[in-house]
Amino acid sequence: MSFARASRLHYAWVVLTAACVLSIVARADSASFAVFIDPLVEQFGWKRGDISFAYALAFLAGLPAMLVMGWLGDRYGARC
Repeated sequence: MSFARASRLHYAWVVLTAACVLSIVARADSASFAVFIDPLVEQFGWKRGDISFAYALAFLAGLPAMLVMGWLGDRYGARC
């Protein structure tokens, strides 16, 4: 086996790394919402409860979309 072939990473590791990075970024985005509440209150003059309610409503509205997208992914696959 040549040195170039032995040192190459399998493509599955690249895909796994990309999936992990995207998962961390997506989770950090939703977990850091509390940091933005005070600037939104100052910028727009909204109440903290109104901002939190809007975020919770957006989260709850996204749940059915996740279920549908998961079903579509199972039904048709990622390569469609």
